[in-house]
Amino acid sequence: MYFFTHPTDTIGIDMSDHIIRMIFLQHRGRKKSIKKFGSIPLPEGAMRNSIIHDVQIVQRAIMTLCSQLHIHPKTVSTVVGLPESHGFIKSIPINEESLEVAIQRHLPFPYSEVIVDTNKDGNICTFAAIKTEVASSYVEALCPLGFRIRALEIESQAIARLFIGEQHKNQTIIIGDIGHNHTTFLVVQQNHIDFTHTSKLISGKMLTEYIQTQFKIDSIQAERIKIEQQQHPAVQSIIHAYTTALANELRRVIDFHQEHCMRTQGTQYSIYFIGGGSQITHLTQSLQQQIHHPIQTATLSQHLSIPKQLANQFLSYSTAIGLSIRDFQPL
Repeated sequence: MYFFTHPTDTIGIDMSDHIIRMIFLQHRGRKKSIKKFGSIPLPEGAMRNSIIHDVQIVQRAIMTLCSQLHIHPKTVSTVVGLPESHGFIKSIPINEESLEVAIQRHLPFPYSEVIVDTNKDGNICTFAAIKTEVASSYVEALCPLGFRIRALEIESQAIARLFIGEQHKNQTIIIGDIGHNHTTFLVVQQNHIDFTHTSKLISGKMLTEYIQTQFKIDSIQAERIKIEQQQHPAVQSIIHAYTTALANELRRVIDFHQEHCMRTQGTQYSIYFIGGGSQITHLTQSLQQQIHHPIQTATLSQHLSIPKQLANQFLSYSTAIGLSIRDFQPL
């Protein structure tokens, strides 16, 4: 029989089409320590467009990862990340209009098809909506394995919590999360997520495919070249085109925020990039030349202790880490 080791020990689970990442966080007083972390690849088709298609394969992968990390799901609470592509987050003003009616007016899909969570702060309401069938599928996959799910949360909420602290309270922040299949931008002001935008036109996978086509090689070789041969002239040319596309998408995000969102504070933004696709040499410098806003390196809070082995790859684990600290730094 398993018992809770500590009521605030938490597992953060980040699931995507090609990989599952897991963080085990221990919380003692003011100290938060990542004690275990790991990932496991998913075979093609087990998840598609962030929707679980083969429950048994996904469940086996999760339990294999738990076994490798020596984590017993029944002993701790779990916070699960939900896919950005099936959710929506926005901050809206609270006025005389019914909040439910106001939310429905902003939603890009029918209100009857989503679960909505709201957070009010003064005259601002930040709401997050996720398709009910997607949230249910994650719960139905994990609960039979013994996971004690404390919360479900859209990925960008976890990312914002991890990187947006009191030092950024009066700033306008854009975080670009470059993932395997897509890139998500989230704009945060005064600790509120103003809006998010996901583009499938920019991703780590797409960069690999460009290299694969250029060199006429398979995807495994292309991935290796992307990581190990970024100074090759042909690869540099591909990366330049990739960063130009990224810069153009970032400009569209800034323009939309300036035109449509409240509380815009001038035109100065601080921009951070995370995710596995952000670890391209000179990405920051290349974007800095094209975007006239400071692009900075994302760092973790000094109050969070991480293993040395995670230090060079924490950007890939950002969502899982942000999920694991949910109860301690609510956003």
